[in-house]
Amino acid sequence: MKFKEAYNFLIKINPKICPNEGFIKQLEKY
Repeated sequence: MKFKEAYNFLIKINPKICPNEGFIKQLEKY
């Protein structure tokens, strides 16, 4: 799934981004 790949990519760029269920839900909308 592209949104999961993008999320993992953002974490690699900015490790400060913590796994956020709300953020993931917003990505699932797109």
